[in-house]
Order: sequence, then structure tokens, then C-alpha cells
Amino acid sequence: MRNIGLLMMVVGGLVMAGCASAPSRYEIGYDNSASRAMNIWRASGMIGEMKDAKVPREKVVNFWDSNTGQLVGVANDVAMVNIGGGLNAGVVGGVGLALAVLGPDKHPERNSVFFWVKDTGQSEIEVREKIVDAFDSAVHEALIAQGAIPLQKSRAKNDYLVSVYNFKLPNNEYCTSAVGASGKENGVCYIGIKIPQLKKLDSGPASLGLNDGAYWEANATDNVTFPRIFFEANAAAKKDGLEKVYGNINQVAILQMVSEKMPSGFFIYSAPRKVESGKKESVKIPLIYENGKVEAFVVGE
Repeated sequence: MRNIGLLMMVVGGLVMAGCASAPSRYEIGYDNSASRAMNIWRASGMIGEMKDAKVPREKVVNFWDSNTGQLVGVANDVAMVNIGGGLNAGVVGGVGLALAVLGPDKHPERNSVFFWVKDTGQSEIEVREKIVDAFDSAVHEALIAQGAIPLQKSRAKNDYLVSVYNFKLPNNEYCTSAVGASGKENGVCYIGIKIPQLKKLDSGPASLGLNDGAYWEANATDNVTFPRIFFEANAAAKKDGLEKVYGNINQVAILQMVSEKMPSGFFIYSAPRKVESGKKESVKIPLIYENGKVEAFVVGE
């Protein structure tokens, strides 16, 4: 009996040792065989079954073609998609990729943000407000660059810090909030961010080079409580009827520009079919935006 007990203790110790040796998402190094998007994703803590699409090198190009519904890039003539594996085709045209091979089995369906902010002695709410201040400024510049007309912004603070920026479309139309039998009710277009309370870490993720001290990140327990970006931009109703029209505003380009203006360590995730590249064309693949770059879950082989 003592031998059995000793064996169980040894086995239990080995199991515990095996569990303890598994690195956390903060400790894992950068995976050069994966896309930049995948490396960022693994560090984020979001839940989902993401995967890189492996594509022959000669078929990888960098622009989204909204007419064919294929990946030849993602933001018309504005955003460039970075492809993993050291590829950088950077040319318009070429062979498109069927979108079906790019979608993960179980991807998060909310446009979200994740970030790590270096601890400089500020309070938790001061860090959140600093992020939102930067977001508001970045959104203002991005909307003007896309020809939209900024209106007003509002902010609410409770368990979440929420900021919403209202605007009109480039054609001076409002977005539609409701259309009924009696006519049209105009609502403003908006882009907003929603940030939960933060937690302080001893270190940020090593894979992103953020392991040089303490950092703040969102205290999210699942994808629903993760920081979110929400967007209503293109749908508008005609003045003299109920038919919807669409502004030529590029949501992908706006998110790209916002990410470019945000501090380093700030990332945006757009879910498939949750953003549009203009003219009613939704982007059907998941993307990550970092410092003005658009990252796709694609690697060349």
C-alpha cells in the first residue's frame, strides 16, 4: 500500500510539474512560423479557434477586391495587408484567394480591442481615460480624412468607460436608426469604444516585446467583457423614400488610421463581416490593426 501511495505521489508530482512548465500567454516567445496577426492574437487572451491560412507564395497579393469577393487586399487603395512568412507583395491585382480558406472555425464575432499600457504610476481610471482621449483624437482625424463630418462626442463612466463619436456621411446624409411604414427616422452614424476596468500585470507579453516592466490590460474574463469597438457608418435612407443608400466610407481605412494614431501596444480586431470597405462591401476575413498596418491571418509557404 505504501508503494502505491508513493507511486501516486510521484505521478501527481510529475503532472503538477508538467502543468507548471506550460508558459502563459505573457511568457511565450514570438512564433516566426505564424503570421503577425496570430502572434498578436495569442498574446491577447481572447477566446476562439483562430488559424493561419497557408497559401502558396506565388498566389499571395496585398489588396482586397470587393468586386470579386476575393482577398487581393482589404481597404481599397488605402490599407495594406501584411502577410506572414516575410511576404510583402504590395501590388494591386494578381491572383485572388478564395475567402473560404481564410476563415477560422470559431472566431470571435465582435469587433474588439486589446492593449497593454506601461505602468507609470497613474491610477486605473486615469489609464483608461488616457486611452479614450487618444481614441477620440484618432477617430476625429480618421473621419475627416475619409470625408465624414464629425458632430459631437459623448462619454459615460460606470463599470465600463464608454466614448461615442457621432458623425455624418460624406454625402451629408445621416445613418438610419429606424425605417417604418410612416417614413424615415434619421439617426447619426457613430463609432465608439467600450473599456472595462483594467488590471495591472508584472509584465506584458514577451512575444510583443512588452516584457520590460509592469503593464495595464483589460480585466476581461471572456470575449463579451473584452474592450469593444462598435461602428455604424454606411447605411442611410434616401430623403424621399425608404430605400437605403450607402456612403462611400471605408471602415477598414478608418480603423487603420485610428490604430496609426494610437499609442504602441494598442491593437484592433475586426471580425469577419463586421466592417465594410465602402459601398456595402463587408470584409469577410478577420483582421488585426497595429500602428497603421493591417494584419491578416495568412502565411506563405
